[in-house]
Parts: sequence; C-alpha cells; structure tokens
Amino acid sequence: MLNADSASAAFFYCARSTAEPARARPVEVLCALLRQLCTSNPDQPVKNPVAREYEARKKKAEEDCSTIKRLTVEDCTRLIVELTKDHPATIILDALDECDEGTRPELLEAFDSIISKSANVVKIFVSSRDDIDIVSTFCHISS
Repeated sequence: MLNADSASAAFFYCARSTAEPARARPVEVLCALLRQLCTSNPDQPVKNPVAREYEARKKKAEEDCSTIKRLTVEDCTRLIVELTKDHPATIILDALDECDEGTRPELLEAFDSIISKSANVVKIFVSSRDDIDIVSTFCHISS
C-alpha cells in the first residue's frame, strides 16, 4: 500500500470521444497526472515545484496583462520529474491506444523521459491494445 507521506499515485483513462476530445490529447493526460501527483489530498497544499511554476506564470501574465499560459507536454514532464525527485510515484494509464495516434509519440516520449530522468522510482502501468508504436516504444524502454 502507498504511504501518502512517501509515495504518490496518479491515474488516467484515455478515450477517443467527440464528447471529451481532451481525453485523447497527451498534454491533457499529463496535466491530469501532474494535478494528482502535486498533492496527496485536497486538504494539503500543492507541492513546491508546481506552486512555484504557477506563481511564475501568474506573475508573467500580470506583467504582460495576459492570461496564464497553459502547461505544455514538456512543462508537465519536467514538473513530474521534479515531483518524483524526493518521492517514488506510480502512474496508471488505461487505454493508451485511445490516445490520438498523431500525438501519441509525445506522450510515449514523456513517459520515457520521466522514467529515465527521475531520481526516484517511477512505475508506469499501461493498458493498451498492441498498436505497433506502443509495443516498440515499451520494448525500447524496458531494454
């Protein structure tokens, strides 16, 4: 069992649906995972790397009289790596094959980067059909 003080967990279910197109976009997947990893429960504050990122983006938006810039795949990846520096994490992704085929490589590259750059253990459990890009990526990562 995961100890809330030492380990984090996040879950996302991908879906290719016109009703919820965001569920098939890598940036939305990573933002949802990051959101879950940045706090253990709703009563606790957001962890420092994410809080600092928000404050910096908020300050920049105020200076520019603009809106706060949305996180990119790269931003989310970097922040997840930062969050896992001190604590292990488990990421569960259901139906990876439902992620948009054109942008799915971004998500696969992000997972590869998270696994290779994290200073702590990060376990990523994925369910998917055997799409060739997914199979070849995970064969590469595990070798």
